[in-house]
Parts: sequence; structure tokens; C-alpha cells
Amino acid sequence: THKVVKGETIDVLIGIDKDKNDIYCFSSQKAEEFCKGLDKSYEITYLQCALKGGGIKGSLLATIYLIILTLLFSLPLGIIAAIYLTLYAKNKTFKTIVINMIDATSGVPSIIFGFVGMIVFIPFVSIFTKKDSLSIIAGALTMSIILLPLIIKTTSEAINVVPNSYLEASLALGASKTQSVFKVILPSAMPGILTATLLSIGRIIGESASLIFVMGNSIKDNVSLASNATTLATHIYAITSGETLEYNSACAISIIILIVVFIMNLLVKLISYKINKKRGV
Repeated sequence: THKVVKGETIDVLIGIDKDKNDIYCFSSQKAEEFCKGLDKSYEITYLQCALKGGGIKGSLLATIYLIILTLLFSLPLGIIAAIYLTLYAKNKTFKTIVINMIDATSGVPSIIFGFVGMIVFIPFVSIFTKKDSLSIIAGALTMSIILLPLIIKTTSEAINVVPNSYLEASLALGASKTQSVFKVILPSAMPGILTATLLSIGRIIGESASLIFVMGNSIKDNVSLASNATTLATHIYAITSGETLEYNSACAISIIILIVVFIMNLLVKLISYKINKKRGV
């Protein structure tokens, strides 16, 4: 028994006829075809419904959640990996192999990561959420492995730009190497780290192929971290892949994405300017 809610839309309906043949009905079909499939159904075995809103409230919230979670997962790991490879790794062969693997990973198509997320992260997240379904958390974990090469490479370059005399002077004054790294090197490399953050946010906002596999493209107003949702980019895909192409809405969402990226760019530039001014650069 399914309790119908006002404003609810049937996305997917799967059933069987009297001869035990499968019947599939999708919201992308014409209403007449959907009704014929429903009339032939002797038993409904699967039903997916959603409350779809008329705007981008849910997509915007899902995008913000995804950005915050992805940065929480990927930034610490990426920065720590960059510090280790740049300042601590002694074995040149091991370092070269890891760097080459990072470079190779950055060239893998994002849709491959989407398959990995669907196979690995969705079951992993279901252990904690008790929901074996697509989720924003699984999307954030998938985006984290996509962004790690970018963050590691950009942070490593930012650390390499810092003069060695900074580290030597800090060590000469009695500070340990760990203290020197976190109190001298990282603050000096902060503009580069902010650049990595900006590039990561832009990639998160613009990603769609991999997120369809781990987050889905269900447009709805009420979103949660443990449920499926659509980002702004996948929202564009959802409204332009059906029978009725909503070009006006797609153009409006595209403009919003550009505005968000532009604002984030300005904020990062402003923060970088403040840091450099404080350091007297």
C-alpha cells in the first residue's frame, strides 16, 4: 500500500502482466504509453515516487552539501599527502611512482569514478545510514577521490614555491620540523591552497557524469545527506534528457552556476590578497 501525497510524481513503475512478463513504465514516456503499461500490469513490483518542486531549491542545497562534505574529506587528505611527498618522502623511487600514479589518476574519466562510487561507496555508506540507496554522502566520497590528484598537485607546487630559507630559519630558531611546516610553510603556501580549493569547488559544481551513478538525478525540494538528490549540473541533465526539453530552465541554472563560480573566485582572490597583505607581500 502506498499513501499518495499531493504533488507526488511517479518516476518509475515496474510490474508484471498475467503471463508473468515484465512491464516497465518511466516518467520520460508519453502519458498514453504509461497508462497502457499500467493497464497491462497485473501486479506492481516496484514503485518510485518523488515530490518534485518547481525551482532549484533542492538542487542548490544538495550542491552546497556536496561542496562542504567533499572539501571536508578531500582537503585534509590532499594537503597531508602533499606535505609528505614534498617535505618528508626520502625514497626517490617511491616518490616518483606515487607522483606518476597521481598524474595517471587525474586523467581517468570521471564516469569511471562514478562506477567505483556505485560499487564501493553506496554499500559503504549504507552500513551507517541503513539505507541501500544513492546519497549525497556517497557523492561526496566519489568527488573526493576525483579531486585528490588536483589538490595534491596544486598544494605540492605551492609548497615548492616557498623558499627553503623559511624552513631553515625556523629550524635555526629551535622549532621542530613539524612546527615549521604548520606554522611557517603552510601559511606561506596558503594562496596556492586556496587556489586548489577554488578549482575543487568549480569541479564539484560542474560535475555530472559520475554523480548520476551515486546521487541520481531526482529533482526534489527536501534533501538530506542520506538520500538521493540532484546537483545544479545534474539538474540541467535531468530537465534536458526527457521528452520535453526545458531549455529556458537549463539556461537559467547555467547562469546561476556561472554566478556562483564567479563569486567563489572573487572570495578566494580577496582572501589571498588579505593573506599576502598581512605577510607584506
